[in-house]
Amino acid sequence: MADEPGAVEKPDDASDQMVINYIKSHYFRVIHSDGAWVGLTPSLAVNIVLFSERSAIPHVMTHEIDSAGNLGAEIVSKRVCKDGLVREMEASVVIQPERVKSLITVLQNMLSELDQINARANPKPSRPDE
Repeated sequence: MADEPGAVEKPDDASDQMVINYIKSHYFRVIHSDGAWVGLTPSLAVNIVLFSERSAIPHVMTHEIDSAGNLGAEIVSKRVCKDGLVREMEASVVIQPERVKSLITVLQNMLSELDQINARANPKPSRPDE
């Protein structure tokens, strides 16, 4: 049965187990996220947009040219750049509400585990009066 396309292979020794294989798609990549914007789609799925935050990159910079024809200092007053910060959208994840509940549980468990690791790594000193 496992030789058929799309067939799920079960271990020979356990009929109450299932093997799940994780395969990266051609579009898989690791991204950095400084935050997220969250909203609902018209079909009431949850849309999570991950972004990285940075300063604006100038669109245009003007530099002086010295007498030898070399690029000199920037003339900052002629710089063309957006004001404020830029939130560059990295990826949008659309997820059904019931899956969001599972994701919240997994993330809460991960935070609890992280808290335990941090508590072991950085124990609070005991006070002398205890």
